[in-house]
Amino acid sequence: MVSCNPTKKACIFQMYSKGKSFTEIGKDLGLHRSVVSRNYHKLEEMGPEPDFYAKQPIPGRPRIITPHAERRAQRLITSGECRDATDVQRVLFPKVHPTTIRQMFIRKGLPGCVRRKKPWLSKKH
Repeated sequence: MVSCNPTKKACIFQMYSKGKSFTEIGKDLGLHRSVVSRNYHKLEEMGPEPDFYAKQPIPGRPRIITPHAERRAQRLITSGECRDATDVQRVLFPKVHPTTIRQMFIRKGLPGCVRRKKPWLSKKH
């Protein structure tokens, strides 16, 4: 779906108010007439003075972990305070399943698998 920047939305609103058709506006701005029509009708729903910078809410289930919490979790792993997703889950997100944390790390580009502890070998071994 093609989206318009706020400047184009303002142009669409003003040109249509002056009497131009959606096809003419589309040719002037380099957009398809259906894109122009859809954007104008969304602006028209806002009233006589629409906010061209307003963004529609994203549909779907909201994320359990906020972007700020994701950054905190990533910092714990990279600093070495936590070893894996299960440790992060215990420290930051006690009500979230560890698999959710692992999937978040995979999205962030970190390894999602559990890091194994190295056995400590002393001189006796």
